[in-house]
Order: sequence, then structure tokens, then C-alpha cells
Amino acid sequence: MIEARLQVVGGNEKEEFQLELPATIGRGQDNSITLRDALISRQHCRISLHEGVLVVNDLDSMNGTYVGSERIHGQTQLPPGTLLTVGTVTFRAIYNDASGNIPDFAALDQGAGNIFDGDTVDIGEAGTVIDPDEITQPAVIPAPVKTPHLAKSKTDDTAKRRVAR
Repeated sequence: MIEARLQVVGGNEKEEFQLELPATIGRGQDNSITLRDALISRQHCRISLHEGVLVVNDLDSMNGTYVGSERIHGQTQLPPGTLLTVGTVTFRAIYNDASGNIPDFAALDQGAGNIFDGDTVDIGEAGTVIDPDEITQPAVIPAPVKTPHLAKSKTDDTAKRRVAR
């Protein structure tokens, strides 16, 4: 039997939620985890177990469900330690890994938020480190987009008819 919980790491919630799978998250009282957040749908997402790994499904929520920084579509794995964001609340999924151990994320949290290490910046999930002095390409800033304007004729009535067509 898997022991799983969602630890709140961001947002206004102060609790840690023990999961009884399958579990649902949403604003409605009929959910396993009920959150009072205007950005969360009544039934926002469902978490279940598939082959030893938690999976999350967005239930067609208005504002989406995010695993890491990616908005999910369909069933998405939620490996141990992964961040799950629903509305303004971010959770960390904590549960047994394949070896049966629950990883200790406290050490991870101690360094959280500090992405700078001297003159390098860690920007990749795979630990890719870029030295700012090695950046040779200038930032690309898109040109402003011109919006089309309606051609106006001598009378407002003609302009209205052109819009209606």
C-alpha cells in the first residue's frame, strides 16, 4: 500500500494533505481536498495510482493544472518530489519511491529559491548550467504588432455596414 501526501509549498494553504487514492482536488465540498480559491474549479483535478506512480488528470478546469511548470493535458505522471499547482496553491507530491523509501525533501527545500551560484545560473531540469559570460546572442524582442483599423467612409452608416458584412 502506498502512503502518499501533498505538502503545501506555496499559496495560502497551511496544511499537508494525506491522500486516499483516488483523490480529487477542487472548490466543491465533495472533493477529497477542498480548497477555497477562486482560480480553482469545483472539480479541478484527480490524482490516482498507476503502476506505482501517482498520475494526475485535469478535469477540464478553467485555469488548468500544472505539473512542474507545464500545463497538463490528459493523464500525467507525478513522480515523488514533483510540484503540482492548482490555482494559487502549489504542492509537492511525497510518497514511496520504487525502493519503498519516502525521499527527504527537507534538504532540497533549504536551498530552494537560490538559483545563483557565483557567476552561473542553473536554468534546466537536467541541471544545465550556463555561464552568463558565454551568452553571445542578444535577447530577441518581438516588434509591436499593428492592429487593423476599420476603413471609415464619409458616413458612419457605411462603416457600420462594412463591419456587419
